[in-house]
Amino acid sequence: LAENFGSSTPLSQTEEPVGALINSTIAEGTSSSLFFCGLPESLDGCLEIVSLSIDSLNHTWLSDLEMFLISPAGDSLELSTNNGGSLDNMINVVFTDTAANNIISQTAGIAPGFYFPEDSAGFASFYTGQDLNGEWTLWIDDVSGGDNGQLFSWTLTFQDNSPTPTVSQSDTTICITQVLTVSVNETYDSYLWSTGNNTQEIDLFGNILGLGDTEVSVTVDQDGCTGTSDSFTLTVDACAGIDELTGLNIELYPNPTNGTIMLDIEGESDGFVVDVLDINGKSIHNQSIGSIASGVRKAIDLSHVADGMYFLRLDDGQSTITRKLIKR
Repeated sequence: LAENFGSSTPLSQTEEPVGALINSTIAEGTSSSLFFCGLPESLDGCLEIVSLSIDSLNHTWLSDLEMFLISPAGDSLELSTNNGGSLDNMINVVFTDTAANNIISQTAGIAPGFYFPEDSAGFASFYTGQDLNGEWTLWIDDVSGGDNGQLFSWTLTFQDNSPTPTVSQSDTTICITQVLTVSVNETYDSYLWSTGNNTQEIDLFGNILGLGDTEVSVTVDQDGCTGTSDSFTLTVDACAGIDELTGLNIELYPNPTNGTIMLDIEGESDGFVVDVLDINGKSIHNQSIGSIASGVRKAIDLSHVADGMYFLRLDDGQSTITRKLIKR
């Protein structure tokens, strides 16, 4: 299969052993191994074994056989012992924890299909925090004798249940007075952005990030599994010579404030929106300023908000400026 975990070995591998004969004269049994590397070091519910398939095995008396999967840590799982009766061969027999059929019910051959392993704990018995990387071994033994066989092919498949968050934002540049709003396209239990924010949608303030490049990504959690999005580069530029808000000169005071701030506005405008945001980007105060002919002074009452750091954002529909604001 083509699915991969980052740059690791594939999550599904097939082994076609050469000369893997099965008979009672081989005292130590017959073994075949697959090697995984570059996988996470802990097997849990986020990365799990989804199946082990006996793709092709020839034997003339299936109930003579016992089969075990052995992990790199040396733990073993009983897949099948003395099942299938006197019939022969196993083709596309898949062991998985989600199967409704149990392998021990197969007394007259083992038909192609999905079966729960003989061990009632299933593959989940491996989920003890052990390291996945290394040699996974399929061990088969003929315990009775008189019949020979051969293992031709088997497949071990892991499944990664980790979330894969996406942020639809390419590398971009904003002025130091501007704000870029980005969000995670999907809904998860929790969010942690590389900038420290923890909501699904965030505002990235140029004057907070400072001039230069910032790599932005988000790590999310869903049902205890984590995943990180691809990053994009946000460049903050001084943008010298560009009006901060179209046609207006604005002064903000006092800052810090103990409750009320004043906006002295000079110039002409069709109006704009004043938005006060907390450090997580949540709006805690919003008001509209109507059309301005030449100049005006407006008071913004923040006596009802708690002391702390906030951001004052002015948006006229064409451009946006943001200022840090301290309430104390």
